[in-house]
Amino acid sequence: MIPHGVVGQVGRDQAGGEGPLAAWGVLRGCTARGEDRRVSRIVPDMFAEATRSPEVAAVLREQVGGARRNKVAAILHRAVERGELPAGTDIELGLDFLAGPLYWRVSIIQAAPDPERMQRLTDKIIAALAI
Repeated sequence: MIPHGVVGQVGRDQAGGEGPLAAWGVLRGCTARGEDRRVSRIVPDMFAEATRSPEVAAVLREQVGGARRNKVAAILHRAVERGELPAGTDIELGLDFLAGPLYWRVSIIQAAPDPERMQRLTDKIIAALAI
């Protein structure tokens, strides 16, 4: 069992205030970053614990599913404003699409997000969001 304080701290670290995500302006920088390897090691355990613990599930929804998702949504909206993505881009779908491949690669198959592969993934994500 993961202590609730650990879940909360990881959520705050990943979604928190003025971290690196808040400073990113360019969509390509957001998608190419990947995930912190330390966090990727605990995230699968946190999701597993969330299936057994409504309290852990609530923390994950609020701090990862809420705060972090809102930050990335702001980045996508700015990308639309700058013309990096077309007007009418489905932001909600984009949020899901950004998270899925990174989670799969880093947390499930536990492969390091090497820069060349992350660049190719970034190109694919941006192309898909532009459709």
